[in-house]
Amino acid sequence: MLQNINIKNFKKFAELGLQNFSRVNVFVGNNNSGKSTVLEAIFFAINEVPLAFLDRALRRAKLLANPMIAIENDLDYIFNLTTINKTSHFDFEVSDVKHKVLFTKDVVYDSIDNLNQMSGQNSFLKLLAKYIYDGIEVQLVVDTNTGNVQISNINKKICVINMLDNNLNWNHLLFNRIIIDKHVDDIIEFLNNAFNLNIVRFAVLDNEIYVDNGFPKMIPIRYLGDGIVKIIGILAVIISSSNGICLIDEIENGIYYKNQPKLINYLDEVSKKFNVQLFITTHSNDFIRNLDSFSDLALYRLNPKFNGGVMRWDKEIVMEYIDDYSADIR
Repeated sequence: MLQNINIKNFKKFAELGLQNFSRVNVFVGNNNSGKSTVLEAIFFAINEVPLAFLDRALRRAKLLANPMIAIENDLDYIFNLTTINKTSHFDFEVSDVKHKVLFTKDVVYDSIDNLNQMSGQNSFLKLLAKYIYDGIEVQLVVDTNTGNVQISNINKKICVINMLDNNLNWNHLLFNRIIIDKHVDDIIEFLNNAFNLNIVRFAVLDNEIYVDNGFPKMIPIRYLGDGIVKIIGILAVIISSSNGICLIDEIENGIYYKNQPKLINYLDEVSKKFNVQLFITTHSNDFIRNLDSFSDLALYRLNPKFNGGVMRWDKEIVMEYIDDYSADIR
């Protein structure tokens, strides 16, 4: 379980320390307070493949007329890098083991600024940055013509970590594994009990998930509506994060407010069953008012006016504020 993380030079944060994480951690705050950034920092620091985050972040840059300039500009923004600050720091502790990740542009650019062999084709490569995990250094290399990014392999396996992607394209990949591992019944049980959907089974075909709910033919899950699809995605990504970490940004989006208490109850149950640590951001007052359903909880309110930029409350204090409607903890 992730116990703490200290972030330096990442997007809006010059420095931010988050301590004493619980099994369920909820982040609240105004727009642009950095809630999503915290999740991204955790994902980048712990994920086994650091390029997974960078590829998501740089997807837009690759489509521009001059991808090299766009990628450098995006990296400078994402990692808050300047001519003075050339390194981002991520110090964190998982299961009492301390780790350090550095992302730095303080490199010798000329080392591979020449024609090299990549994937069997000559390409003009540039060493753009380095990713250093517990002293192990890997190189971030960019094809200056295409904007394609490569990073050398790194032997890094801290724990499973997944971030919920609201794009349905990821769902079939998770579902294939969930079906094989025979965990799909956990999703069916909740959906049938909470929403009377009468689902018998799921199946994956041609990268799309189908559901059998009594119609003559199985139907794509998108026919169930955006809210149900979002809930299915949340449960799928949690189950896929067994014995690890699951990150869920703006959990309330697309979910009817009266369904949120049911979801919270089951999130607590399924995260305990699969031993998953949850990190959740929300703007929803309805979601916050039902946080007492989590058996283990820490709430973090982000605000640059606070000492250190964050205030942490245990579940007992959160419940006191929730009971006192004069106090808005959002």
